[in-house]
Amino acid sequence: LQFDGVLTMTHHATNLDLPGEANITTAAGDVATFQSTGSNTVQCINYTKADGTGIVAAGGGLVLQAVEGILTTETASSSSTFADSGLTVNITPSNASNKVLVIANCAGVGKATADTRLGLKLFRDATERVAGNGVVDESDTNVVTYGSAVLQMLDEPSTVSSTTYKIQLASDGDTASVRICFNSSRSSIIAIELDGT
Repeated sequence: LQFDGVLTMTHHATNLDLPGEANITTAAGDVATFQSTGSNTVQCINYTKADGTGIVAAGGGLVLQAVEGILTTETASSSSTFADSGLTVNITPSNASNKVLVIANCAGVGKATADTRLGLKLFRDATERVAGNGVVDESDTNVVTYGSAVLQMLDEPSTVSSTTYKIQLASDGDTASVRICFNSSRSSIIAIELDGT
């Protein structure tokens, strides 16, 4: 069934069973597939928006898309000024009301010989969203490498424009090198768009 305009399909557990058990507001060009499961009982088994988005239902919390950025190149800094690490991901929300769950796993984090601390920050474009200062904090001159550090947040970018999430790093002591992706460890940052309507 292809819709020619806007209407609201109302979910009913038996008469009209919709994905996500929630009402759907259609748009011109949207396509739905229904099947009969009994007398006067219909189930929507697939709903695809005209813009190509997969199965979608209103009601909040549904995953609309997930994108991942990968970094395996060791990145180091000896400055207390935060700078891009190279770990980044771009996502374009489909609705300004939607939320974005961001999970950044920074693997192979550590510091070189000197008393310093690794600082990590999660940014949305140029806006700092989460700070993780003192991730590697050892008051000695040994080389220290940990497994990984995770920064995450549920963000509300309030836009339908391309949005960049990235990790920056700094050496808090401003005296020695700190790093991520030591020995080509695999770091990743995932952005997941969630229906907020």
